[in-house]
Amino acid sequence: MSALRWTDLALQTAPGLPEFFPGRLASLLARQAAAASPAERTALAWAAFSVYLDCRDLGLEREARQLIGARQAQTAAPERAAA
Repeated sequence: MSALRWTDLALQTAPGLPEFFPGRLASLLARQAAAASPAERTALAWAAFSVYLDCRDLGLEREARQLIGARQAQTAAPERAAA
């Protein structure tokens, strides 16, 4: 069965997935930015990547990339201010 078919079945079964996965990605990105240890940041980065792939599979890549871009911009802003 094709990936598109699986996606269609998943959306029919759980129509809330298009809201759940971007929200989950945003939560993981926020936790990653606030993580105290490098090991925790790495684990959260892997989790966020996995959820990004889920978003992509659901046709939500643009939204996922916007969330990642916004988080990167927030992270880079303090570095630019300190320079």
